[in-house]
Amino acid sequence: MDPRVKRHAEVLMRYSLALKKGDKLIIQGEHFTLPLIKECYRLALELGAHPQVKILNSELSEIMMKQGSDQQLTFIHESDKVAIKTADALLTLTGSRSPARATPRYSSYSSSGWPRTSCGGAGPCSRASPMPRRPACPCPNMRTLSITPVI
Repeated sequence: MDPRVKRHAEVLMRYSLALKKGDKLIIQGEHFTLPLIKECYRLALELGAHPQVKILNSELSEIMMKQGSDQQLTFIHESDKVAIKTADALLTLTGSRSPARATPRYSSYSSSGWPRTSCGGAGPCSRASPMPRRPACPCPNMRTLSITPVI
């Protein structure tokens, strides 16, 4: 294991998300961030949290953005709604193997100071999204962190 990945996971879990025993954590990211996902998962277990992992695929997201109807783009599965409503923390690892293809993630900050985006009705925050076709987000009381590692 690359010691930089281990250190990065330590900072993310212990400091940035301040993970505690019993916290419910969602870790989501692209397949190329798997080394960091695995180390965050391992550390979350060590800290007594309950991690759940979701592997993302930018190619599938691109297909949805190009082919999906407005109804499909705004649809949120019940399982995702439940996960978002019940999680204490969310870690999203986004980006691209090529920094030239990396796109920024738009976010705002909740009253607690943690980054968040509008959930579009997926959770209690239910603010209208200023960005069109923006993905569902965590609710204002959830600790969230979205990072773009350059691989």
